[in-house]
Amino acid sequence: MFNKFSENNTSKFSALSRESLSNRFDQAALTPLKFSKSSDGRTLRATGDSRSDPFKIDGRSSYKRSDRVGEDEGNDYYRFKLSRKREIEISVENREFFLGPSLDFRLLKNNGGKIKSREVRGNNQEEIERTLSKGTYFIKVESGGESVPYRLRFKSESPD
Repeated sequence: MFNKFSENNTSKFSALSRESLSNRFDQAALTPLKFSKSSDGRTLRATGDSRSDPFKIDGRSSYKRSDRVGEDEGNDYYRFKLSRKREIEISVENREFFLGPSLDFRLLKNNGGKIKSREVRGNNQEEIERTLSKGTYFIKVESGGESVPYRLRFKSESPD
């Protein structure tokens, strides 16, 4: 049975300070969900659902995030900017059960043109490795309709 929250039981929650909660989110590689208005100004959409409002990897040598894509969640877009020639590695793990739905991820040029794509079947992982020139690039993760959980990992390093 749950107790109502009152001043008498606040001590139970004292260990969960803002700092400890923040550290827990960092350790879990969670990104806070942000919303913006759609172009018509009437509806909200989640950050990451379009190329015009992507999750930003900019300037990081590594990045990871877990999320879902599909009919209810939409596609996810990630943007990264390279200030010079870099080797990049993108891996996406389909966290759905073995025979579950697949998902696709694509490495895109700034203009939306496809550089490379991969299909990731249930409970598998695929990678894209490329050497890219200075510029802005996108990663698009999408499902054929069904909701699919995934984990994305991004690495960037100087070429040898």
